[in-house]
This record gives sequence, structure tokens and C-alpha cells, in this order.
Amino acid sequence: MENNNALAKLMGIINKIGTAAMMNLVFLVCCLPVVTVGAAWSGLYSAIRFSIRKEDWFAGFKAGLRANFLRNTITWCAALLVGYYALNNTLYYGEYLFVPGAEQIPVAAAMALISGLFLLAILVFCAVAIPMNLYVPTNVQKWISNTWDLALHAPLQALGATILMWLPLGMALFFTETAFAILIVFVAAYFALAALLITILLKDPLLITLKRERAEAGESEQ
Repeated sequence: MENNNALAKLMGIINKIGTAAMMNLVFLVCCLPVVTVGAAWSGLYSAIRFSIRKEDWFAGFKAGLRANFLRNTITWCAALLVGYYALNNTLYYGEYLFVPGAEQIPVAAAMALISGLFLLAILVFCAVAIPMNLYVPTNVQKWISNTWDLALHAPLQALGATILMWLPLGMALFFTETAFAILIVFVAAYFALAALLITILLKDPLLITLKRERAEAGESEQ
């Protein structure tokens, strides 16, 4: 009897690992066009939610992929473009801080700080806005407002989600040339865990936002 229980637990663990591997594979395939990464993240969050509820995760992935597909795609592409520009500005002005005796150091420091804060804001927005689309299907203006509201009222969760979402890209920038094979393995093993942790981090703040949205919608109908 004990052997049967141990075997059942082992098979359960293997099944969960296999499910996570399949989620990663589907996610990475959907990321291949690059511009669809935002929508693919949405699909992965949805797949994990379905899996936790013991429902068909692939159906959840497809539902999440389709949910506000255009908005998630634009959010991701805009974050990459604007974030790249802000990163370049930060690094460009940051170089002046290491030039001894240069008169432009105060200005450079201010510009580097402004660019850095702007870059952080873009990264946080992208990390919070994509899962927000799964919980609060609303117009763009309200969606943007809710995203910043959530980030301001749950800063630690938002920062954690930001780190988890952008960590692989940051590592890629540093290690792609020297450890490409290791990086590929890392990325393949990473995303399901990251999406699970982001789902857990943002669950309560997102549900509070959804509850408020429903309350406001009920008031407007009356």
C-alpha cells in the first residue's frame, strides 16, 4: 500500500514537471515572432491559473493568448522600444559621471537619474499591465489607470513581478555571447516558475482591482 502511495506521488510529480515543460515549450514557440512575447506571457499566466484549478491548461493558454492580444502586443513592443531608448540614455549620461573634473557632471547625473527612473517605470508598467488584462477587461484609459494604481498600492509585488519578468532578458544581454547554450537551458526552465510566482504576487492586488471595477460598474448601471 505504501509503495502504491509513493508511486502515485512520484507519478504526480512527474506529471507536474511534464506539464510545466509543455507550458514552457508552447510559450517559447509563441515567443518566436518576438513581437508576440507580451501575448505569450498572458497565455502563460492564464495556463497556470487553469492548471491550479485542475482544468485544461492548454485551453487556458489559448484563452489568455487571445485576451487583449493587440493590447498586450503593443504594450510589449512599446516597452522594448521606449525601454531601449531610456537604457541608452541612462548609460550615455552615466558615462559622464566617471569623467573627473567635468563641468557637465551635475547635468549628466540628473539626466541619468531621470532616464533610469523612466526606464524603471516602463518595466514595471509592462510587468503589471499584461496580467492586468486577464483580470480587468476594460477600456484603455481605465486599464492604464488601474495598472499604475496597482503598482503604487502594491509596490513590492509589482517590483517582484518586474524582476521576474525581465530577468531572462537582462541575463541574455550579459551572457548570450559567452554562455549561449547555458542561457537557452536556463530560459527554458525559467518561465513557468516565473509566471507562477508573478501570478501569486499579483493575485490579491489584481482581485481587489477587479472587485472595485465591478463595484463601479454596478454603480454606473444604477
